[in-house]
Order: sequence, then structure tokens, then C-alpha cells
Amino acid sequence: MAILIANIGTSDLAIQLPIAGENYYLPIDFLGDEPNLHKQKAALTPERSEIWNDQRKYIEGEHLYQELGFEVGVKQTSRKLTEVLFNQYQANPDYWHPRLMPVRIGGAIKKAISLGAKKGYIFVTDQQSENQPEGHQKDTIYLFDILDKWLKEEGWEFSLEWKIIPADIPGNDQDRMLGYYYQALNEISQAEGIDKNPSEEELVLISTKGGTNQMKMALQIQTMAASFKNPIFLSPDLSIDGILDGKLSDCNLFSYWRYRRSQKYQTVKKLLNRWDFDGAIQILKDWLETLDSLITQGIEVEAVSDNKSDIELVIKAMEIGLYCFN
Repeated sequence: MAILIANIGTSDLAIQLPIAGENYYLPIDFLGDEPNLHKQKAALTPERSEIWNDQRKYIEGEHLYQELGFEVGVKQTSRKLTEVLFNQYQANPDYWHPRLMPVRIGGAIKKAISLGAKKGYIFVTDQQSENQPEGHQKDTIYLFDILDKWLKEEGWEFSLEWKIIPADIPGNDQDRMLGYYYQALNEISQAEGIDKNPSEEELVLISTKGGTNQMKMALQIQTMAASFKNPIFLSPDLSIDGILDGKLSDCNLFSYWRYRRSQKYQTVKKLLNRWDFDGAIQILKDWLETLDSLITQGIEVEAVSDNKSDIELVIKAMEIGLYCFN
């Protein structure tokens, strides 16, 4: 069994617009923190580079804003834009569906489905309160609704469940975000039965892209601290050409296996200090199962295989030691 746990951000959604006689997709919010953004921009043709650099002009221009009933040139919040867009999508799905593309999160979902996942938990924000009656400008509550409808229109066998971050937790409060994600991941683990019987067959796929930096870090840190035996992280590749063409992002798989290995080694060291060879051997055998799973997923096969060979030798040595003590 596999599940997806993901953040979502307003830049996940791209919309098709007529530009210079052609149709291009542009994200409704600017992609500003991607590590290879400058390299991608440098590889664009002059025509596409101009479109990408002027994307705000097209998003806020007469084509989209006029269609949605906004005043042309008056910037709307991402929350308001997605709210109105979702209402329009519901009213006329045949018109809007081909024009919407969840380029980044859609790529993560597509990859998760290929690995056997049929369900995803999505962290969203809805910061509407007495202090913020209009909500936060980058709230993703309606973006979730758009994504959910898009998947159903596509006929994908994949269900979504939202995890709404409480309105009283600011998106930039790292400590409170860590606390919330800890609680939410425990709830997911219990709902899926992972806490009762963690195994390598329970493939937990994580996508941290989207949301504030504090949300990304909280999901990453608390995933490593959770009871998931073998979490695999999805990393959507940024392709500006792909976004402009309305294509879902490709995804790489990676795992913080070296960090998890160091945790296993510390546990083994403590057990050996108590002469508990049986316990240490079991820890390492469990780790071998994790390494086998990583190899199956194609994650750093050479390095993981080398570690597997080393662990197998260590287990043999420990078994000899255990025999001698007995």
C-alpha cells in the first residue's frame, strides 16, 4: 500500500492564456524559490523568456481578469483568484478544465499513482479569522478544491483528503508548525494503520514543495521523526518549458537514508554496550529490508548496495560473536 502526503502552494496551478497568437500556461503565482530557476530561464528561447518574465502582465491582464470579473490591472490575492476560478470551474467544467493544469502537485500525484498510491493527504491553509476576515492572500483552501475537481474530471483513481492548518498558526511560525505537523502525521499514521504495523510494504510518499518555508521544513523534519518505516520523498523537477506547454512535472525519488542509517547505528551501539547481540542483529536486519526497498525504488542504487554489503558482513560477524558467547 502507498499513500501521498504533500504540501501545496499557489504556484502549483497554471492556467492557459492566449499570448501572441499561441496558447501558453502560466502559474497563477510566481515561482520564486526553485533552486534551478535561473538555469531554466537561461535556456528559454527569447520569445518564451519574454513571456515568462512578463507573466504577471498576462495573469492580471484583460484575458483572465476580465473573464473572472476582476478589474483589469488590479492585482487580486491568490485566495480570491482561486475562489472565483473554482466557482467558474464548477459552473463550466468543459470550458475551464482544459485550461487548468496542476503542474507541480499534479506531477507528484502522477508519480505516486505509478507507485501504487490511491490516496493523498494535502496540507492546506485557510487563515480566515476575525483579524483576517478575507483570509491570507496565499491561502490554498480553494486551490485544493480545484485540484480535487481536476482529478475527478481527469478520471484518476486517486482521492484527496485535506489537513487544514489551524487559522491561529501563522505560516511563518516554525515551532508551532512543527507541533501541528507532528500531530497531523500521527493522525494520518493512525488512520492508515501504519502506527500499529509499520512495514516496508507501507510506502509513504512525501512532497514538501508548496507552502511557506516553515511548512516545508516542518513536513520534512516530522516525517523523519514519525513512525513511517520507509518514507520516500518526491522532488518535482522545475521545467519552465514544461509549464508553458501545460505538462505535469517529472519527479525524482530520494530518501534521507544516510541520516536514518546513523540513527540505526547509534541504536546498535547502545545495544552492543549492553551485550545485546540479538537486539543489534534484529535492528540491522530491519535496516537491510529498508535498503532492499530503496534499491527496488531505484534510489542511489550503487551507494545503497554498498551499504547493504557492509551490513551483511557486520551481521555475520555479530552472529559469530553471539555463537561464541553462547
